[in-house]
Amino acid sequence: MPKAKPSGWLKRVLWFFCRVWLVCGLVALVVGLGFVTYTSIWLFRSVPGQGTVIDLIQLSDDDGNTNYSARFRFKANDGRVYIATAGVATNPPSFQIGEDVQVRYLPADPMSAKLSYFWQLWFEPVLCAGLGVIFTGAGYFLLRRERRIAFPLLQMRQTASVK
Repeated sequence: MPKAKPSGWLKRVLWFFCRVWLVCGLVALVVGLGFVTYTSIWLFRSVPGQGTVIDLIQLSDDDGNTNYSARFRFKANDGRVYIATAGVATNPPSFQIGEDVQVRYLPADPMSAKLSYFWQLWFEPVLCAGLGVIFTGAGYFLLRRERRIAFPLLQMRQTASVK
């Protein structure tokens, strides 16, 4: 039994969604590459240091979930002690109070300090680039599917020329 052709509204919906997903994916990839560039430049300009976790900041969302962000103290090259908070919160906490941690900071701006661990530094780039790959792949798949539906004669010609 031959496959039923999709109706006109289904073609329009598929046409719309394949392009939206493709555009969103490409935008997310560009943003992810921007985050990679920014983080790489920041790492190149920053200097390492040693710090200690002094507190775990509780961050609650609307659903009542609680995540913990480490507040840490470190001594910069200028001899002053600075206190900063990690940019990524987790549950369960990634660090314990009193734990020694590796820190990176810009010498001109020690308050820009970040914990020198993979997910603390690369969470945003990995998230954006990962979503970009998924959305771009889905958009490309939908575009191919839409093209097969829109141009069935072309598909039949291609299969006939292979034989």
